[in-house]
Amino acid sequence: MTRKRHWGRWAGLVAAAILTVPGLYLRFHDVGATPLVESIAFGMAIIGGAFLLAWAAEAAQMEVPQALAIAA
Repeated sequence: MTRKRHWGRWAGLVAAAILTVPGLYLRFHDVGATPLVESIAFGMAIIGGAFLLAWAAEAAQMEVPQALAIAA
């Protein structure tokens, strides 16, 4: 497996994680950004988080036994 092919497999996950960084930074540091900048950063963080949750749910669907998934 070449490096390019290996990177392509994880590119979406890494991009979704990177989308959350500006929102997290604004949340935990008092930057004093304008409401427009905050809205854009938090919107990106929400979209990135949604992609991460969807990826985790899809991965769990493959890994969790069906009996446990039905019980939950």
